[in-house]
Amino acid sequence: MSAKNTTATAIIEALAGAVRVDWANAKLAKTTVDVAQDAQHACDLLTAGMPNGLAVAIFYLSDGPVGSQTIGNAMIDATIRVGIVAKRGLELRDGAKITGALPLTDDFKAWMGRQVVPSLNGGKFKYAGMSPIVTPQGSVLSGYYLNYRAIYAQGV
Repeated sequence: MSAKNTTATAIIEALAGAVRVDWANAKLAKTTVDVAQDAQHACDLLTAGMPNGLAVAIFYLSDGPVGSQTIGNAMIDATIRVGIVAKRGLELRDGAKITGALPLTDDFKAWMGRQVVPSLNGGKFKYAGMSPIVTPQGSVLSGYYLNYRAIYAQGV
């Protein structure tokens, strides 16, 4: 599956909508899913969140060209970052209690692996690692950043 022309904004907005409807709200009653403008905004959103709920922030971390670029061949290799923070007392719709963010990140990775995105080269986000969320002040949150690669054709 080859990439179709798209934009960073379109990719992020579509992913946030799918996460909101198909993953987060399907599992949890108290969920916020937001698109962040940058890393600092993501951290602000993840620390605010909702008591006893789940906070998800998605943002465009970085990108670079794929191979040698010529006019009309603007393939972009982007890194999309998804932050997931589980607040204390988080409960699934089925009544099960969540004791931390790791089970949710495992579930999210499995969900992302099933997604088909026609605008991406190969039709998939590619998992690119996970790290703990640390605020600029040095506080470690009960959550993780998950990185995904997205290769797409930038409309020129």
